[in-house]
Amino acid sequence: MRCLKRPLARHIFRVLWRRQCQLDTHRSIPGLSRRGTAFAASAGVSATRKRRQRSCAARIYSAVVAVVRRIFPAALVCAAVGWTALANGGFFATSWGWPTLAFLLTAAVVVIVADRVRLGRLDLVLLFGLTGFVCWNALSALWAPGAELPVQATELALVYLAGAAAFLLLGSPSLTLGILCAVTPVAGYALATRLVPDHVGTYKPVAGGYLLAGPVGYPNCLGMLCALATLVALGLVALACRLVVRSAAAVSLVILLPSLYFTFSRGAAAALLFGILVVAALDRRRLRFSLAVFAALPLPLVGAWLGSRSGPLTRAGAPLSAAAHDGHRLVLALVVLGVLQAGAIALLAELECRLRITPRIRRVYVCHRRRRGHSRRSGTRPDREPGQFREPRNGCVQN
Repeated sequence: MRCLKRPLARHIFRVLWRRQCQLDTHRSIPGLSRRGTAFAASAGVSATRKRRQRSCAARIYSAVVAVVRRIFPAALVCAAVGWTALANGGFFATSWGWPTLAFLLTAAVVVIVADRVRLGRLDLVLLFGLTGFVCWNALSALWAPGAELPVQATELALVYLAGAAAFLLLGSPSLTLGILCAVTPVAGYALATRLVPDHVGTYKPVAGGYLLAGPVGYPNCLGMLCALATLVALGLVALACRLVVRSAAAVSLVILLPSLYFTFSRGAAAALLFGILVVAALDRRRLRFSLAVFAALPLPLVGAWLGSRSGPLTRAGAPLSAAAHDGHRLVLALVVLGVLQAGAIALLAELECRLRITPRIRRVYVCHRRRRGHSRRSGTRPDREPGQFREPRNGCVQN
């Protein structure tokens, strides 16, 4: 045992002695310990810098991804609607290919990248209905006299199917903003050709030239675009969170409604009225939408009424000088109305912040609307019961 313990003790002693000598040498050399400490500190600083750089890169990447998710759906809708409107409203078959390809690529990227794809029942009904419509158009080539028209109808229906699929998969609330940003410049250019004919576009005083068509090429198509954008603008005025978005949407109505009037499209006007009634009847926030309609529509309607009072702007055969004179005056009026419109929406937002709409007020509003609807259907006044009779006039008794 002693023979085993002595070599082990010697070995331990030698190891400890060598370590002590190394420590003494390290301490005896001036600046060596400081250099080691400085090297360790610099290594720690470099590691901290790398971590900060990685965190900053991750933050920048996440911010870029968030911005792309917000902007890309609106940009896609704006490009699709605007490009189709500028390409003669998508009337010819040569303008259907690029939108279909863009929509299909967008839908494929969303399906591949997204973790989950959520679609509601109504979304699935829409997609299956459009798919059946596309298949039916394709199969109609079997019994049609020629395959050219069925193939073109299939291509056109495929544009609607691809667009609906892309927009439903994106599911971004900024889609409506993209529609408004696309239609408003088109309507503004078309309106400028009527109000500023001496500087914008070509003046056509012939019988068919007074119908406003703009770059779309068809008055009814431009009117439907303006009606759709008007409904979108009213929805943004009522439900948007930011005041800038609400004010911009309200100001766009000063352009859209006069443009809709100068198209003289009765179908577009009827579609706008029907859309407002449907939203007011089916939307759960109908009180807020009604307030937005009453606050945002009067001034644009005044602008359309001012345009209707001008003979050179509404009748065919007027000279260029007279149309330009009245158009310049109407432009100034629309600018003033736009400023007033922005102020009205700002005032509405301030009142919404100060006034609180309680459930009791909502119930009173709903009951009043139901009572008015019942009185209209029954043919009686709302302040008199159906079984109540009128009093005879001048003391005469009716038998």
